[in-house]
Amino acid sequence: MKNKIKKKIEKIIKRAIPFLAVLCLISGMSIPVYGTEKQEKAEERKENAAAFRTNQAPKVVITDIYHRHIGSPDTFGGCYQNPIEHVHQGSAQTGGGCYTKPVRHTHQGSEQTGGGCYGKEIPHVHQGNAADGGGCFSVPIKHEHQDSCYEERECTVSYMTVNVLSTETGRCFSGHGDTAFVRAEGIGTHDSCDIGTENTIIRYCQQCGFMAPTMHDYQAVICGKNEETVEGYKTGCGKEQDEIERYEPDCGYEENATEYYEPECGKDADGYGLACGLREDVPCGRLTVTNENQDTAEKVTLSVKLEDLTGGKLEPYDNPYIWRDENGNQAGSGDKIQVEKNGNYSVTLRLKNKDVDESGLTSKILVDNIWKADPQPSASAGAAPSEHPKASERPAPAQSPAISEDSGHDPDPDNTPDNNPDPAPSGNGQTMPEINHENKQQEEDSGNKKSGNESAVPEKIRATPVGRNTKAQEQKADSNPSPSITPFPKIMKETKKAELPKRQAMEEIRYKTGQTERKDSIFANPVVRIITVTAGVLILIIGILLWLLYLRNSVKVYNDDGEGRMIYLGRCLVRLLEDAYTIKITEAMVEKAYTNRYGIKPGLFGLGREDEALVIYKDSKNATAYISKEMIIVL
Repeated sequence: MKNKIKKKIEKIIKRAIPFLAVLCLISGMSIPVYGTEKQEKAEERKENAAAFRTNQAPKVVITDIYHRHIGSPDTFGGCYQNPIEHVHQGSAQTGGGCYTKPVRHTHQGSEQTGGGCYGKEIPHVHQGNAADGGGCFSVPIKHEHQDSCYEERECTVSYMTVNVLSTETGRCFSGHGDTAFVRAEGIGTHDSCDIGTENTIIRYCQQCGFMAPTMHDYQAVICGKNEETVEGYKTGCGKEQDEIERYEPDCGYEENATEYYEPECGKDADGYGLACGLREDVPCGRLTVTNENQDTAEKVTLSVKLEDLTGGKLEPYDNPYIWRDENGNQAGSGDKIQVEKNGNYSVTLRLKNKDVDESGLTSKILVDNIWKADPQPSASAGAAPSEHPKASERPAPAQSPAISEDSGHDPDPDNTPDNNPDPAPSGNGQTMPEINHENKQQEEDSGNKKSGNESAVPEKIRATPVGRNTKAQEQKADSNPSPSITPFPKIMKETKKAELPKRQAMEEIRYKTGQTERKDSIFANPVVRIITVTAGVLILIIGILLWLLYLRNSVKVYNDDGEGRMIYLGRCLVRLLEDAYTIKITEAMVEKAYTNRYGIKPGLFGLGREDEALVIYKDSKNATAYISKEMIIVL
C-alpha cells in the first residue's frame, strides 16, 4: 500500500513540475497595463508599416524532402531488409527460453560389438570349476585308458558244442591220426578277459569228442576305471578367461531419458534492421521554387527544380510537377509556368517512391511583384480626392496574398476609429495598405509634397518573406495588410465612428478626465518579472534534469503479443544489487503481457554499459542478458 501511494506521489510531482515551470514562464511574460494599449498598438502599427515598406516576398523557396521508413522491423520488407540474428535464450542442457523441446536418449552401438554409448568392456570370467563342473565347466572329461592302465595276462577259452554242422577228415594230434573231424556251432567262454562268452564255429576230432580249450593273451585293466568314468570337466562356454564378453553403456543416460533440449521458437532473426541507408532526420532531397522575375512585371515566371541528395534513389514520374493557385485550382504543369496574378502558388512533386514524407513534396511561394496598369476610377467610384485629405481620411489598404483570413479583425481592444480605420475598396477592386496619416503628413512637410493637381501615391513596399515573420509581426500584419506595389491615386474614404460599450466608454471617460487612477499590474515591476522568469526557467531545467535522470536509470519493457509485434508495457527502474544491474517486471506488466517473451530496450541507460550483465526478475524466475540495443528474454 505504501509503495502504491509513493508511486502516485511521484507521478503527481513529475506531472506538476513542467506545469509549474510553464505557469511561471507565462506569468513572467509582459502583461499590458491598463491605459497603455493604445500607445503600444500605435507604435506597432508604425513599425509594421515600415516593415512592409522595406520587405518583399522571397524569390526562392527551398523545401526539404525527408525520407520516411516504410515497413516494419518485425517483418521483412520496405526499408527493413537486414536480418537481426536471433540469439536463443535458455540452455540446451537445462532447457528454458527457446529450448523447450526435450530430446530423448537412445543408446547407440551394441552390447555385443560395443561402439556408441557401449564403451565399457566387460571381460569373461568362467563360472564353476573343472573338478565339480557347473557354470562354464559343462563338458565332462571321461577316463581314457593309458598303457599304465593295462597288464598282459592269459585267458583260457573253453568251448561247448551247440549244433553239428558237418564232418570232414582231419588230423588229430592227440594220437588218432587222420580221422573224422566235426564242424559245429559252439560257444566260447573266456574265463579272464572282458570278452566273456561268444558264438563261434568250432572244429574238433570226432574221436576226442570235444573241442580242446585254447588260451590267448589280453591286456587286463588294472587302473580300476572304465571309459565312462568322469575324471573332471572342461569349459563349454566357448570363451577364454578375460576375453571381452560384452559391452555396457557408459554415456551416463538411461534409455528414453531427456538428453538435451532443442529450440522451438522457430526464429532465425529477431527482426530486421534498416537497409535503405537513409535517415529520417536528414533531407533526402530538396525542392527549390524560384520567382525568376526580380522586379515588377505583368507576368512572372515560376520555376521548380528537384535536387536528389540520395545519389539517384528518388524516381519522379514523367511530367512530375503540378502547379496550383491559392484556391487549389491547377495553374499548370512542368518545371516552369507563367502567372499573371499575385498570390500564393504551390507546386507538388509526384514521386514513384513510397518512402518519403509527403509533406515535403509540396512547396509554396508568394508572388507579389505583378504590376498591371489600373483604370482610372470614375466619378461614381467614390468621393473626389482632395488636395489635402482630412486627418480621418486615409488611403484604402491594398489586397496582398500575405493577408490572413482574419485580417479584418481589429487588433485594438478599444475598437477606436482613430487606431483602426476600415478599409475601403478602390476603383479597380483592389485595396491599398493602411498608412498612418500623421506619418504621411510629416513626409509631405519634409519636402515630399506633391502639386495640388497631382494625386498622392504611396511608396513601394516589399512583403515580409513567408516563414520569417515573428509572432508580433503576424499580429501586426492583421491590422496592417501587405500593400500592393501598384501606384494609383489616393482614394478618399468615408470613416465611421465606432461606439464603445457603455461600461467601457464610461471607464475610458473617467480615465481621461482623471476620475480613475491608473492600475498597475504586479508583473509590471521588472524585478518581479525577472524573479518569475528565473524561477520558471530553474523549475523547467530541474524538471528536464529529473526526467533525463529517470530515463538514464530506467529501461523500456516490451512483450511479444504472439504475432511478432512488441507491445510496450512500461519502464522499470534499474537497481544495483551485489555488483549487478537488476530490474523487476512488475505485476501490472505481467497482467498486460500476452506471452512470456519480453523485449528489453535500455535506451539512455545502455550508453557506456555495453556487454555488461543485466538480471531480469519476474516473480520467482530470473534471466541474465548482456546489455545491448535490444535484449530478448523468455521468463
